[in-house]
Amino acid sequence: MTVEALAQATAAANALQAHLTSPDAYALLGELHLISATCLTQDRKRSGKTRAEEVRSHLIEAADLADRTGETRAWHLNFGSTNVGIHHVSVNTDLGLHGEAVTHLRGREAEAVAALLTAEQIAPQRIHANVPVRNTVEYLADRQLPTCAARDLRGLAHRIGLSL
Repeated sequence: MTVEALAQATAAANALQAHLTSPDAYALLGELHLISATCLTQDRKRSGKTRAEEVRSHLIEAADLADRTGETRAWHLNFGSTNVGIHHVSVNTDLGLHGEAVTHLRGREAEAVAALLTAEQIAPQRIHANVPVRNTVEYLADRQLPTCAARDLRGLAHRIGLSL
């Protein structure tokens, strides 16, 4: 299933390359890179190092495209730097690269809380059942946060079933 999804995302991205005429097309291509990165985390046929390199490449491409598009709801995708940041944490956590995942957060913990809350508004079912999100919430709970962000994080933790 994962290999097929990766192949489909790659084929769609290759086809779309010839039609990048609008910000909406860039957003769709960015989302395809995020899908590819997510699929690669589960592809056990590749070595861990190869998977990590390929995931990093897709994240870089998605981040570059997010810089072009800004935050957008084109194609109902909610693509932008926030979504790329969430994927950065998620896929690196899935790969077991926890240090890489949290370096994206250092000094930006309050932004991370805000991004998690945005993701929860967009797709609560995905956020509430996501192990990397739970791990991120636990990590953030041990950080110094502004009062408002700490309160919001406690609320999110409660909604996903964590007692902090």
